[in-house]
Amino acid sequence: MKDSKDLLRGWGLAGLLWQAAVAHGAEPLNLDTLISPAGITQAVVSPDGKHVAAIAYNGLKYHLMLGDADTLKFKTIYHGQAVTDGWGYHHKSPTDVLWLGDDLLAVNFTFRAGAMNLSGKLLVDLGEDLIGRVKDDDPYSTTVLSYSDMEESVIARIDARTGRSKKFSFPMDGRPASIAFDSRGEPRAVSMVSDKRRGTATRSNWYKASASAEWVKLAEFQPGEEAWLPMYVPDEPHTIVVKSRLERDTYAIFEYDTDKKALGTMMAGSPEVDIREVDGLDRNFRRVTTNGMKPQQIWFDSEWSGLQASVDLALPNRINRLSGYPKKKIVIYSWSDVDPGSWYLLDTEAKTLRRFGRRIESVDPAQMQPMQPVSYAARDGLRIPAFLTLPAGGSKGLPAVVLVHGGPVSRDWWGWDMEVQALASRGYAVLQPQFRGSSGFGRKFQEAGYRQWGLAMQDDVSDGVDYLVKQGIADPARICIFGTSYGGYAALDGLMKTPALFKCGISFAGISDLELWLTGWSDANDLQFTRDWMTRTIGDLKTSKAQFEAVSPLKNVDRIKAPVLLMHANLDERVPIEHSTKMRDALQRAGKRVEWEEFPLDGHGLSQPRNLKRYLELVTGFLRKHIGDGTHPPE
Repeated sequence: MKDSKDLLRGWGLAGLLWQAAVAHGAEPLNLDTLISPAGITQAVVSPDGKHVAAIAYNGLKYHLMLGDADTLKFKTIYHGQAVTDGWGYHHKSPTDVLWLGDDLLAVNFTFRAGAMNLSGKLLVDLGEDLIGRVKDDDPYSTTVLSYSDMEESVIARIDARTGRSKKFSFPMDGRPASIAFDSRGEPRAVSMVSDKRRGTATRSNWYKASASAEWVKLAEFQPGEEAWLPMYVPDEPHTIVVKSRLERDTYAIFEYDTDKKALGTMMAGSPEVDIREVDGLDRNFRRVTTNGMKPQQIWFDSEWSGLQASVDLALPNRINRLSGYPKKKIVIYSWSDVDPGSWYLLDTEAKTLRRFGRRIESVDPAQMQPMQPVSYAARDGLRIPAFLTLPAGGSKGLPAVVLVHGGPVSRDWWGWDMEVQALASRGYAVLQPQFRGSSGFGRKFQEAGYRQWGLAMQDDVSDGVDYLVKQGIADPARICIFGTSYGGYAALDGLMKTPALFKCGISFAGISDLELWLTGWSDANDLQFTRDWMTRTIGDLKTSKAQFEAVSPLKNVDRIKAPVLLMHANLDERVPIEHSTKMRDALQRAGKRVEWEEFPLDGHGLSQPRNLKRYLELVTGFLRKHIGDGTHPPE
């Protein structure tokens, strides 16, 4: 850990100016700098402001560090290590840390959770997975909630100093998807999802009027049907705080009347953007975070709001996440499109702001390229939001990559992206279309993508190519399509549906055949509820078999003209590797140009550095061969 520097003196915080300087014609980024996971993943300050606890990765393993808040010098108090539970060995690494006073920490590990003193000694077992502190507004509360048995959905309320505990379970059918507690840590509302593997599957929402009362069903929802989610049970009787977009387009926070079984007063909401996160529900909100193209934080506390404004002035064009104690010290996690994240400590008494670490130490923000939110019109007039990243010194006639996100009920985020930066540094314009069906842009926009695989959803991607060409950004002869999971499907479908648009295509862990996706095994459709949800949002194989065959790349390899790069990890349970091996074999039988790579001992998302590096080498090498890069023509 390098010694930190005083970055700012004086209360206005205006002394720090953050600039990303990008040199014209910069060298392509070294791939090792992009894949290195070394850095601080979490940091929290103690209630007395004397210590900072941090979880960091040193290139080999994760460890828990304790730092002096005055000197910002850290020491490791727990090293990740191999442990055995009687069944085999597990690597026990810290993943989350929470202060339970000035001298006690609650730590989540990859294998169980525990209470720990400042010397790193584990004092009390806290179960399989820590949920959080019972009283979020009391930094000295030592009572926590955790999963005692995740398989059986048993929750425990535990005193982290004494180990005394009380267990709770849910007698209803299914597994809890969202649990709401009261101020005493009692589970009082829950959303249960049926875990049947065959038969009828539903989501049901339940409530109990007191800790000793019986559970009462308030509502039941079919797969794909809009449902409200319980978040917190306040002290007011017959009331739940819930998240919902029933009878509206965006998610908002409401009171729910358990007697009337209806939504009541809206507590926070916007007609244009979703409420993504809420802090301090038990204190009538401290902060809400919205879900637009760039997240926005709104404080309901004047002191915190003033601090946020000052920090945003000091660290502009970034998302600055504040936590801690406004009268003492505050930890700031600050990130942007050119910075994976930096950690700062703000001393509100000394009026200093000091950086003490980065999320990824090897990444230099000055070498990264900014990500610009844009939008374009689809052929039916719907506005499609997107992110556009351009290489240094270039904006016209560029080789371009259309990078399609997975899901498809997912989205891309404004922020640092390993793949985007690797591509932009090599001279590519990168477009990330948020096609209809993506989440985070309202209910109507999301539902506009239902049953549109290979149809309107794919047209939105194609219309993004049209946008790049009409703006003069992309050279129409040098455009490639690339994606993972659903994005891999979209890449293959784009080559099949619009062969004139793309000179090459890259699919990692891509779905190749809709019939195989709906009928074959995966962890996504292992349960009846998710199978029913996919039938509602993708289509029914019984009535749409011909449509599915028409939009399945595996069934239409003869229509693919451009070269294809297929990649898949052999332990993928979300999209099993047979989707890619079948596609590879079909392309080879048809005499098509296809390259293949299988990644060992990894899943749906690559996590091993050696696999990540090989992945980026294959992607950048394939693109350079077929559409060139910023300095080289195609081979």
